[in-house]
Amino acid sequence: MTSEPDDITPFSGNDLQPYLQTPALLQALLKQLIKDFSMARVQLPVTCEEPYSFEGLKQVIADTLRAQAPHAAQLQNVFYRVDLTEKLVRKALHNHQGDTLPVIAALIIKRELQKVVIRHWYQQNDSST
Repeated sequence: MTSEPDDITPFSGNDLQPYLQTPALLQALLKQLIKDFSMARVQLPVTCEEPYSFEGLKQVIADTLRAQAPHAAQLQNVFYRVDLTEKLVRKALHNHQGDTLPVIAALIIKRELQKVVIRHWYQQNDSST
């Protein structure tokens, strides 16, 4: 089975935890999250000074999304800034029962982490040449 370029759903929190335990990557992830939420005019109550687990960060994002639920346009702006496609969200929510916000929060973390890791990888490759 081949994976689509935007297919980030196979990763679990356990798969991502090593990235979140790398201080530089965690800080870059938090900065990216803060930036993208801010650009969407949504305040994300996280700081770069605190360590976060995947589950803890997912809860903060889900709570933030829940508070923004009455403001559909702002939620759409968050999805746009993070670069979550409607197809990806629908795929993740397919057959999901219950609260969908933790699932969407996990997608946001995974997508933002993709951006950070790719940027980190390219910066390391550029500096080694």
